Amino acid sequence: LHPTPPRCCAALRRCPGRAMACSKVLWVRLLFVTAVYDTLGERMDGDELSRRTLFAAAARTAADEQQLVGQTTAPPKVAVLEHTVRWQENGTGPETISENLKVYEIQVRKAAEQGAKLLVTPEYGLTGYLGSDRNAWWDYGTVIPETSNPPSNPCLEQSSNHTLEAFWGLSCMARRHGIVLVANLVDMKNCQDVPSYPGCGSSRDGWLLLNTDLVFDSDGAFLAKYHKTNLWGEAPIDAAADCSAVTFKTKEFPVTFGIFTCADIIHSWPALELVSKGVQHFVYPLSWSNEMAQMQPLPWIQAWSKLMNVTIMAANGRQAGYESGSGIFVRGEVKAQSYDLSGGADMDQLLLADFEPLPPSPPRSVCPHVGPGRTPPAANWSWWHT
Repeated sequence: LHPTPPRCCAALRRCPGRAMACSKVLWVRLLFVTAVYDTLGERMDGDELSRRTLFAAAARTAADEQQLVGQTTAPPKVAVLEHTVRWQENGTGPETISENLKVYEIQVRKAAEQGAKLLVTPEYGLTGYLGSDRNAWWDYGTVIPETSNPPSNPCLEQSSNHTLEAFWGLSCMARRHGIVLVANLVDMKNCQDVPSYPGCGSSRDGWLLLNTDLVFDSDGAFLAKYHKTNLWGEAPIDAAADCSAVTFKTKEFPVTFGIFTCADIIHSWPALELVSKGVQHFVYPLSWSNEMAQMQPLPWIQAWSKLMNVTIMAANGRQAGYESGSGIFVRGEVKAQSYDLSGGADMDQLLLADFEPLPPSPPRSVCPHVGPGRTPPAANWSWWHT
């Protein structure tokens, strides 16, 4: 009975935050074993019985210690949801959003039960994409508040404003299941009320409709809001004019996350801006269709993860024959992925993987090395005029 067993030392190195508690537990058990040995030595004849009893007690101590180490070193899990939008035929916008929130509730619960501490859901996952008629979108918009410092908690601050029911619902869902939740809604701004809001100066009709990612912490706190910068078609939607590269931190993970949406990944802003600032972990809602062979979502996402040396959690929509491709990638390595255009019974698919923070490292250069005696060739920009 070495006073500091080597395995205990290894355990304490792996869980320094619980070193004192771990040490106290083991010392109490070692003292107990010693007391058993002394008592048996006085009361029983024969060394064999004492040795067997001592061995059994020491074995229990080792087993308990191993269980403690396993509990403190297990990494948290992250999840992405590939989701098929449920449309309410002849229904209103709030009814469609409510129907999809019910699906989210089921999937968030499943993710939490499997140990996930973060879940990413798709772009347009609650509203669906309504086509090119801007008038069809008004019923699906939400006047989403701005973030604050310290963060507000919508679940604890609900009011009588029924237009925020989806916003509250997401906050309460995150709080109820103890999970960081990333979701997408359409943020609606009346420029008469907020004339200085970025983009209002060029509004086409006095309003802004913004494709918006929201992040809620595991206690329901409203952590982040990102307006999509680079639209892909999306004629009724307004591109963000605030030029914000959004990051957030959570209670559950010791890292800074970056966030962007769908077509943002093929542009330098904000994706490369975040990488250049040292962000290495990304959440990525998308609604990316599969009709172009050279523009499939999974190869793009995996290649971006490898080239940028980062972790990315990508949640795509799912439509039969049209849209699929979600996954969790760590520096290009596939941790989980889905791809299903069959239109089968599985309308939603939940993907989970262990989350391990990446060690700090400089981002990989995406340009040829330029140094003494080496300069890049001059670009002929006239090639890009057609």
